[in-house]
Amino acid sequence: MGSADFCLSRSCLLDSPHASHTSAVSLTITVDDLFRYVLQLFGIGASVVALVTYWRNVRTKRAEWLSALHAKFFESTNYKSMRHIIDYEPTEFATLRQCIVEGGSDQLVESFVDYLNFFEFIASLWKLKQLSIDEVAMMFDYYLTNGLAPVHC
Repeated sequence: MGSADFCLSRSCLLDSPHASHTSAVSLTITVDDLFRYVLQLFGIGASVVALVTYWRNVRTKRAEWLSALHAKFFESTNYKSMRHIIDYEPTEFATLRQCIVEGGSDQLVESFVDYLNFFEFIASLWKLKQLSIDEVAMMFDYYLTNGLAPVHC
């Protein structure tokens, strides 16, 4: 037996001064075997850590993406004026409604079309399973259920 072997076989145990002659255990583990087992355990552990890190990164990227959608809709000036018109129904709302009914086109109608295109984009992301219905509802429920209702003629 080489110097790098651990011997737990019956003959090794019987040669030991502390050996009990009633036990018959036979297990031989080489340093190479031990090293291989440690590497396998390390590989499994590294895989678990990589998977956890991946899912955390996915959640972080998703949160960043939702934040960008929020900023685009709620903070940029593109949709702010249209939200104000729909929310508070000033005189511009009557003009918008009239232009839509008559099929007219002006800057207000174009802004409204851009506003609707944003929600079309959100619907496409949902259909492609890039956004969940819960995420859509959490961010845009008011504008999808209440905000667009008065515009329908």
